[in-house]
Amino acid sequence: MSGPNRQEALRVFERALEVDDPESIDAKIGIAGTLVADIADVLRNTGKDDEARAERLLLEALEQDASSARHMSG
Repeated sequence: MSGPNRQEALRVFERALEVDDPESIDAKIGIAGTLVADIADVLRNTGKDDEARAERLLLEALEQDASSARHMSG
């Protein structure tokens, strides 16, 4: 996914988390995955902040539902 498409995906996942369901496992995993992709591509200068946020969101999602790990494996 290209940088602009990832940014749009991030916007959609953020909205889902903020408006639809603050506990949404799918939204947390989507945000974390998008942030990790940005870090890997060095698209943003805030890599360390994004890395910490991605890790926190993934851990929260796993704490909420351990079976959510299946989302991360594809």
